Amino acid sequence: LTDELVARIEGLARARVKERLVTFYTARRGGAVAGYAVIHGHVVRTKRETLSIAFEPDGRIRKITVLAFLEPEEYRPSERWLAQFRGKGAADRLAVGQDIAPITGATLTARGIAEESRWLLQALREAAPEVPR
Repeated sequence: LTDELVARIEGLARARVKERLVTFYTARRGGAVAGYAVIHGHVVRTKRETLSIAFEPDGRIRKITVLAFLEPEEYRPSERWLAQFRGKGAADRLAVGQDIAPITGATLTARGIAEESRWLLQALREAAPEVPR
């Protein structure tokens, strides 16, 4: 991501872009876009977490999957907690304690996933011309 693009994404997402290398994958069915996906990691507290985020063709989140979680297991988010991101898009606030429920005892995990989701939603809008603005 260029400096200009990072500044725009950070402003729209209200989140810091910590890693500039992002690869979005496009799934197609019969020539039409069926969705997008990204695999991205970040540091939760002192150790890394890697997420897979699948997006609908219109850019809304379809599913978040934790691929790797190196922090203690008690801080790992449940599938039920991750499901609340389903259907959320770039226009949603995605703020822990507001439209995203907190995780008791795992505040850094919750905030990290919310921030990653916010800026990756904005980055997808910049990267994929088919996603509505």
